[in-house]
Amino acid sequence: MSVEAVSVWPMVRGLSEHDRDELFTMGARRRYRRNEVIFHQGDVADSVHLIEEGHVASRAFTEEGDAVTYRLLGPGEVFGLLALQSGTVRRYGTTVALDPTVTRSESPATSSSSRRRRATSATSEELA
Repeated sequence: MSVEAVSVWPMVRGLSEHDRDELFTMGARRRYRRNEVIFHQGDVADSVHLIEEGHVASRAFTEEGDAVTYRLLGPGEVFGLLALQSGTVRRYGTTVALDPTVTRSESPATSSSSRRRRATSATSEELA
């Protein structure tokens, strides 16, 4: 996937070309199989993911054990933002790949503070 292709993603629309290039190449590329759990509720929140390809679902479970999907995400969307806060755990549920999925993931512990600020700013603006 090219940087030009992602320039239409809502999260990156307001970023400069340099920041968009940096965001696209940040972190490690991770591949997930269909139905593979990316993280569980209670896991340490140590990475932020940008979806390049595929789709993920965030799910919670009822007391009876039934899965309730409360968020569907696709290319250009970000999940795992609690990792931008230090010392947190995943609070809201389990995230699973719905189909073969590719993400870029980065740990805030290894990213530069300026890159974290730009990513947080871009995401906050998108959520507003």
